[in-house]
Amino acid sequence: MSFCVNFKKYVLPNEYTQYNASEYKHVFFRRDNWYNEVKKTERDLGIVIPEELKEIYRELGYGFLCACDKACIDRIMPPMEIGEFYLKQDVYEYNEVVDCYDLNDGRLVFFEIYSDLFLTVCLTPEKGKYPVYLNDEMIAESLQSFLERMDEKNDYYFDFIEDDM
Repeated sequence: MSFCVNFKKYVLPNEYTQYNASEYKHVFFRRDNWYNEVKKTERDLGIVIPEELKEIYRELGYGFLCACDKACIDRIMPPMEIGEFYLKQDVYEYNEVVDCYDLNDGRLVFFEIYSDLFLTVCLTPEKGKYPVYLNDEMIAESLQSFLERMDEKNDYYFDFIEDDM
């Protein structure tokens, strides 16, 4: 059974569906062409997107965790946007923060906290799981753990930022 099963109740048919954010803890938008988007992004970047992230795209789509919390964006990025991020296209064309996230570090941006702060996931599994990082700090041992922790506590990753200060 997929680790995404508890989040399926938050999936909307598409990004054009009207919804009231106060009624949804999380909001995901289904993308029928997710597989083609993943393959194009992999080709464009010369990488393989982690299996756990592919499972999220297949089962949920992309979308917002803690949707009713407006302090942060908290968005799982669609695969095509990950490509645009690294290729400095569209809204990322002049975003200097892109240079801080190098694919050669073995991690892939997948989650937008703010327009200049992102979470990354390992491109290769560690003990069969794909750890999630905030800067160089591991904040979850897997994408599954990350989703579960965000479900329990909005923006739990801030606990790691405060520890560094």
